[in-house]
Amino acid sequence: MIDRQTIKFFQNLPKLEESNNNFFEAVFDIKSDILATMYNVAKTINIAPRGNKRYRWYIDDHTGNLYSKDLCNINGVPAHDHYKKMFPGAVIENTILEWEPAYTPFKEALAPIRKQWRWVMIVRIDPLGWWGPHFNIPGPEDHDDYSLYWIPLNPVKNRFFGATDIGYFEPVVGKGYIQRGHKYRYSTINLGTEPMYNITGVCIK
Repeated sequence: MIDRQTIKFFQNLPKLEESNNNFFEAVFDIKSDILATMYNVAKTINIAPRGNKRYRWYIDDHTGNLYSKDLCNINGVPAHDHYKKMFPGAVIENTILEWEPAYTPFKEALAPIRKQWRWVMIVRIDPLGWWGPHFNIPGPEDHDDYSLYWIPLNPVKNRFFGATDIGYFEPVVGKGYIQRGHKYRYSTINLGTEPMYNITGVCIK
C-alpha cells in the first residue's frame, strides 16, 4: 500500500493537464524507435528493490514497490556505490562513466544532451509503487551545474509526479525532463496496472 504521507501529499495538490512546468521542464524528445529499443532493453534488466540509500544528496528515502539499478560504473564500481564510499563533502574530479555494452541504447539516446553524466540509473515503479515526498540534496561537486533528468520509457495511465507549489501531473512518454527536485519537495506514485520504467541521471559540465 502507498503510505499515508504520500497519499496526503497528492491530495493537497491540484491536478495539472500539462507536464511542462518549473519543477518538471521538458527539454528534448526521444525518437519513437529509440524509445522502443530502450524500453525493450529495460524490461530485460534485473532491477533490485530500492533499499535505504544513504546518499548525502538524498534524505528521507521511503519507497514501496520501487526498484533501481545503476547503468554505469566508475572504476568498475556502480556509480552510486562509488559515491557512497566517498567521505562526506568529497569532490570527485574527472569521473568517467563506463557503460556496459548491453546499455549502449541508453548511452546513445542520452548523447544529444551533450554533457558529461555523473550517474545514470533505471527506475521501475510497479503498480501501487511510490516514492515518498522529499528533496534531492546535491553534493558539493554538483552545485556548479546540477541538472537531474527524468525520462519515462513507457505509457502507463494514472502514474503521477507531484511537487509542492506546482501540482501533480502525468509525464509524457519519450520526453526528456529536467527535474528540479533540489528546489521543490516532490513525490511520485503509480496508480496504473503495469510497471512504469524510467531513466534518471545527473549531468555535470
